[in-house]
Amino acid sequence: MDNVKTTDPVYTVSQLATACGTSRSSILRLQEEGILLPSEQDAAGSKRMYSFLDMMKLRQIIMLHNYGFTHATIKEYFEDNGNYTKLISLLAAKQSDIFYFLKEMELRMSEGNGLEIEYVYSPSVACHTVKRVQTFPYYNKHRDMFSEHMDKIIAGKYVLSPTRPLFLTTEWADLADGASIKAEREFTLHIPLAAIPEEPDSSVVVIPRQRVLSILVRGAHMPLEKIIRMLKDEISQHNLKVTGPLYLITMVGPHLGLDIPEERYLARIMLPIK
Repeated sequence: MDNVKTTDPVYTVSQLATACGTSRSSILRLQEEGILLPSEQDAAGSKRMYSFLDMMKLRQIIMLHNYGFTHATIKEYFEDNGNYTKLISLLAAKQSDIFYFLKEMELRMSEGNGLEIEYVYSPSVACHTVKRVQTFPYYNKHRDMFSEHMDKIIAGKYVLSPTRPLFLTTEWADLADGASIKAEREFTLHIPLAAIPEEPDSSVVVIPRQRVLSILVRGAHMPLEKIIRMLKDEISQHNLKVTGPLYLITMVGPHLGLDIPEERYLARIMLPIK
């Protein structure tokens, strides 16, 4: 085989699968989706042969798939003759998400009580939303609200994001003017999704990546009045402009399906700013 050209089809599906560490069925699925076609195939479609260049293409496909790219994106990449522009943009977003998630994990493992002010960038996320009028939902009530809302997710066959925490938003302007957060008010429940539905859906919103003023709340005690006062003071001292609603994010609490002691509860109260 030393004299065989690299473009000659010399490998079977099974040989290609073994060499690239994948399965025969995965290669056949790539053929069905038009991503990796055999260089040679008989009329019955039962005998497929692949070249060295096909093998190199499969290696790229596996690499891109391992980095989280969908088959649709990979196909688009090859159809655009290897233009990495979109892939770089997607990878940069993934890198930002991974950094954010790593920081969240570190926060979840830390101990202690109290409030901490910080400035962070929250990642972009698509969410299924619903509005509710009620008093401020503390940890257990927060869990029950989302449990009720989950029926709509199941019925609509949405796919949940495995990493983004569930959260609430409520208007900030009246709170800044002195309104009590303990009174009944409108909240929007957000359940993060793994992907935006293909069909138009008015209940799904995409929240962009944004810079936020955040207060971390450690432990089960949440002094709402103090948190609002801290946010207002920080905004005033640094002449910040609030660009969105107040976010109420429970990162660690009784909604995780774990028997977590209250002293390890962790929430993030934040405002988009510029």
